[in-house]
Amino acid sequence: MSTFSQNLRFAWLMLSAACGSLLATNVSFAQSDAWERQPDGSLSQTTEYEGVGGTKIAAYLRKPAGDGPFPVVVMIHGGGHSERGTHALGRMRSAPTGNFLAQGWVVYSIDFRPRSEFQPIEWEDAGRALATVKTLPFVDKTRIAMIGGSHGGHNTIRIAARYDLTCAVACAPPAINLDEVAKAKANGHKLSPALEKVLAQGNPTPGPTIFEEVDKIRCPLLLISGRNDWSSPPSVIEAYVEVLTKAGKEVETYLPENGPHGFYFGSPPIPETDIAAEKAVAFIAQRFQVPVKETNIPPAGRTQPSRTNPSSDRVAQVFARLDTNNDGEVDGQEADNPPGVRLMRTFDKNRDGIVTRAETKATAPTGR
Repeated sequence: MSTFSQNLRFAWLMLSAACGSLLATNVSFAQSDAWERQPDGSLSQTTEYEGVGGTKIAAYLRKPAGDGPFPVVVMIHGGGHSERGTHALGRMRSAPTGNFLAQGWVVYSIDFRPRSEFQPIEWEDAGRALATVKTLPFVDKTRIAMIGGSHGGHNTIRIAARYDLTCAVACAPPAINLDEVAKAKANGHKLSPALEKVLAQGNPTPGPTIFEEVDKIRCPLLLISGRNDWSSPPSVIEAYVEVLTKAGKEVETYLPENGPHGFYFGSPPIPETDIAAEKAVAFIAQRFQVPVKETNIPPAGRTQPSRTNPSSDRVAQVFARLDTNNDGEVDGQEADNPPGVRLMRTFDKNRDGIVTRAETKATAPTGR
């Protein structure tokens, strides 16, 4: 074969490979191109990512209109595995999800695998989610932040010690140091039933504690937690800040006097929810090195649209299931699930993050 023929054949093979690669990419994105337009103009879709061992894990993707590339905020809800909760967090129009979209950032809400709470495999799964979001053509791979609440907040800190993020926001991370939790209890801070159980059973995660991994933190942290949060005592957060500061890590806090568990994700929706979102936006924007845009996000504490309440029997059943310590109250930790969120939004009229049995009876349900 002549040199010209060899060169021509080589060029054809290279062109074919390039076209095949491009075609494969286009097919891949065409298959996932099931965008739904949201009222704010953003585009969204339910999706999934592949965790360790090929496990399919739910996710929800939402992006501004346009080609980008856009910075991205990865969001992790609280509680346990919940596809519904993952989608709900990604679909929110109010704080904090709406705030991130209004800044022109992509939101990628991810779930946990089932029955794996606080285990290292969850952090490895999240690493796979980070790798997945980086493959999206409209994502700025150099600007990736993460925010997590409760269980998701705990994991966010673990992930920030293992993967490269621009910055991270951890909201009310529970059980980050049980010695400090025990001190908080001894000093009179009320603990949620879930945290009491963890304290009695011991560290739920094998290996070093979050405090012991402080030197591994790779990015600036913002810690958000209310001083009246029973699942994340303020003294524990303050002790962690001290440890981070001594290790030379960059850390900021927002610790409002009123911030019941879940307020940072709008459960309950209170004025501090909006403040927390604004602080998260400012913190992330500074690390993204972009200006904060003025926006008009509906306040989290707005009046919810009227809707028919379930029957009194149904309310009683849900309340009994959520009231795990049988004290006649459902707090933010016990309500960290879709039925609990609905209960809070329907009956927590004074926005204190607690629904009592009396409050469920005072608001007369309709329908049977």
